[in-house]
Amino acid sequence: MAVNTSNYKLSASIANLKYTDLLPHREDAYETSKIFLQKVMDILIDFIHATNNRKEKILDFHHPEDMQKLLDLKIPEYGVNLQQIIHDCSVTLKYQVKTGHPHFFNQLSCGLDLVSMAGEWLTATANTNMFTYEIAPVFILMENVVMTHMRQIIGESWTNGDSILAPGGSISNLYAFLAARHRMFPQYKEKGIASIKGQLVMFTSDQSHYSIKSCASVCGLGTDNCLMVPSDEHGRLIPAELERLVLERKAKGHIPFFVSATSGTTVLGAFDPIPEIADICEKYHMWLHVDAAWGGGLLLSKKYRHPRLTGVERADSVTWNPHKLMGSVFQCSTIHFKEDGLLMSCNQMSADYLFMQDKLYDVRYDTGDKVIQCGRKNDIFKLWLQWRAKGDDGFAKHMDHLMEMTEYMVKRIKEQPDKFYLILEPELTNVSFWYIPTRLRKVPHSHAREQDLGKLTPILKGRMMQAGTLMVGYQPDDRRPNFFRNIISSAALEYDMENYMEYKLSKVKARIKEDAVLCLFMCQPDKLSSKKSEIRSRKKKISELLLELESTMQKETMSEPEEIIASTSGIIHKREAACQTTKLHFRSKGIQVDFKLSTEHMATSPLKFAFPSTSKPIKQVLFHNVESEYATSNSKMSDSDVYQPTEDILQFTKRS
Repeated sequence: MAVNTSNYKLSASIANLKYTDLLPHREDAYETSKIFLQKVMDILIDFIHATNNRKEKILDFHHPEDMQKLLDLKIPEYGVNLQQIIHDCSVTLKYQVKTGHPHFFNQLSCGLDLVSMAGEWLTATANTNMFTYEIAPVFILMENVVMTHMRQIIGESWTNGDSILAPGGSISNLYAFLAARHRMFPQYKEKGIASIKGQLVMFTSDQSHYSIKSCASVCGLGTDNCLMVPSDEHGRLIPAELERLVLERKAKGHIPFFVSATSGTTVLGAFDPIPEIADICEKYHMWLHVDAAWGGGLLLSKKYRHPRLTGVERADSVTWNPHKLMGSVFQCSTIHFKEDGLLMSCNQMSADYLFMQDKLYDVRYDTGDKVIQCGRKNDIFKLWLQWRAKGDDGFAKHMDHLMEMTEYMVKRIKEQPDKFYLILEPELTNVSFWYIPTRLRKVPHSHAREQDLGKLTPILKGRMMQAGTLMVGYQPDDRRPNFFRNIISSAALEYDMENYMEYKLSKVKARIKEDAVLCLFMCQPDKLSSKKSEIRSRKKKISELLLELESTMQKETMSEPEEIIASTSGIIHKREAACQTTKLHFRSKGIQVDFKLSTEHMATSPLKFAFPSTSKPIKQVLFHNVESEYATSNSKMSDSDVYQPTEDILQFTKRS
């Protein structure tokens, strides 16, 4: 069931109580506190139910300015009562994206694991820091056991290394950079950058996560000294290019010291060839870091580990995020080192008010002095509990399931080449593709068609968000315009893939006409209720104005040279004249208009408008009839967003 804010009423006896009537403010508040927390738990459980219900929407999308009107976010001078707190909790989840939904394919996260979530609830209740054994004895021991187990999975030679949980993959990568610099230049810690004679340089793939380049900026290296190594057509770093850049920099007197290989790139899910990169690092005495934040989960799969992660044991450090492929509750990121003691040597500050050496217990279990942040959140319990529930075998099956669902989706895409264009064979769960609308299916694939598909993709994504029934990410890369990047969810099954691939907009009532874009995404009608009549009235008024406008524009172009007079498709106007006429016409009628006209193919009849579904004053976007297929965006568009049809499309449209 969806989160219904009216379902969570406290009894009259406690509804108007305040936080001061709960524990620990009153000793006799146990029952009141229990009722309050159980009501919060009801909200959470209903949200979990809705998240796993395929009939529920993933989100109820509103633009930021509209969302602010729906929510009461102001901070009061005096605290509100408990009923208002319960209401605030339910409203918050009502508008929250259900990232664990089986139809959520948007981010590098995989479902909502209930055992891991239960661990997070317990962690929040314990509310302890992770810097000393003194205050977190059980959790410190858990972290030690799990980190050792993860290092053993990386490789036998890693058993006696070191690890730590960090607040995200970016900080994990930063720890690797700091350790690499410290091992090569230990004096840097005290003497600073002036103690190094020569310019340090680092290397990473042009497809790597931006956090690698950020390390160069944050640590004073400078982004110009983070060399982006070219990748091949599959998104994998080219070893020969790496060696070429290393030699170029050495010839300039620079000091190459750090290479980051990516195991699971953010966009394409590519795996850099670790053995070849390791050979180069050993040859030139450079630190090898493997950023497996995304793809590290495949280390648990006997079926899919090789060849993707072959050679990972040769690295000096590895980032591995269980909150991604393994589905642990966010955040849960780990950084592992083959060499023990390096973290402590690099980061130790010996604060005597925390890390005394004469404590009752073995102070080697204190972890706070080997990290840069002092206070550290407990991210271990949810992972430990999840691993206890699944075991190595359960996680292996989980990884295999994700990859099998990926293979199934790729198979279905290949079986429908008229509707989908697979960009490349995925190595991970990133499935990159274009959806091909009806009017482009007979157009031969070319660079021009890719540009057209790239312009369509964000419009379809906008439709998805407004419908709320499917979320798929999109992005461009160096070789291609916008394309869809589907990340397989751990909750997804084969029939979810089937529904995903087969659903057409024309099968349900939608906000756009049936002859507009036919897409694979489930859409639902706007719930306009009492505003429907107002919108119909606006549409009718604009239709009448369009007829009047077209007549006016025809009269004003009678004096134009013969070569710019359109044939049967309408009258072509100069851009400036058409825009000015349209603006003046609509302003005279008291209607706000915001439109873009293509610089080419400026036929103005018939005129097509895309109407927004918000309660704001209607803004129209003017399109040529050839562009009506793309006139589905309800947001304000920039010049670059306006669809410029290629000559192939124009000819095809004329023929059809």
